[in-house]
Order: sequence, then C-alpha cells, then structure tokens
Amino acid sequence: MSKRGEFLSSTYPGTYLPWQSCNYSFVGLPGERIHIRFRDLVLFKRPNQ
Repeated sequence: MSKRGEFLSSTYPGTYLPWQSCNYSFVGLPGERIHIRFRDLVLFKRPNQ
C-alpha cells in the first residue's frame, strides 16, 4: 500500500444526496503518524441531525 497519494470523494466536486455519506479510514503502523492535507473541504449538516 502506498504511503503517499490522493483521495477524492466519489462525487467530487459535486455534493452528496441527503441520504448519502462518505467514510474513509487511514491506518498506520505503531509509531507512524498520518498527515492529511485538505485542498478543498466543504462540510454540510444533515437535515434532522
């Protein structure tokens, strides 16, 4: 598995429908650090939450 790379939301640069969500997991070995840099981040609150 690569130690460097990019990841995108499956709908980027669009938005998700109200019933959709997106989850990512980043796992490192003991003693490793995970550094994530966002170039574009937009967060919305789901209705009724």
